[in-house]
Amino acid sequence: MGLFPLETVQPHAATAASATQAVCAAVRHLRKFYAWNCFQQCARLIEDLICAAEVTRIMVGGLDLHFMLQLEVVERMVARPSTPEYGRLSVTLQTRFRMRKLFRVSKGAFRPPPKVESAVVRLVPLAQPADFPQKDFEDIVRRAFSARRKTLRNALPGVDLAALGIDPKLRPENLSPEDYLRISRFVSAR
Repeated sequence: MGLFPLETVQPHAATAASATQAVCAAVRHLRKFYAWNCFQQCARLIEDLICAAEVTRIMVGGLDLHFMLQLEVVERMVARPSTPEYGRLSVTLQTRFRMRKLFRVSKGAFRPPPKVESAVVRLVPLAQPADFPQKDFEDIVRRAFSARRKTLRNALPGVDLAALGIDPKLRPENLSPEDYLRISRFVSAR
């Protein structure tokens, strides 16, 4: 048995909640022992147990979080507004974390080699998390990016964007995470 009892986890049968619990346990274990073997096992657990959407549910107070994920996912996580990679995942995570892609991990680093490139991303929880209505925020972001090629006027009907100083002719990928926070606060206050 290694430093982390992998045999106690069923990776592909895990639910989102058990995946989050397993990853948090692995992170706590890693912090306690700082063993390379544990780090490798923790990285494998993260890759096997969670998808990018689950990262938004993992909130470990004050911890620097490091994940190895598919390169495409990491690029979407750290994307800036008005870029092709920028989307719902970018907005959702950037309202909670400061993120940075640290480095790429080539296919050759694994045996057997996977079909995709990987990257390591660092997520640091924001010191002053934004105060916003979670339900309205998620609804606004979902509606906006469901109609990605439409203008904001058509993607978010009924929202007076001009009152917020936002051009309704812009597309969803042109707004910053702060703009989405302002919109959700405005909608919530109505």
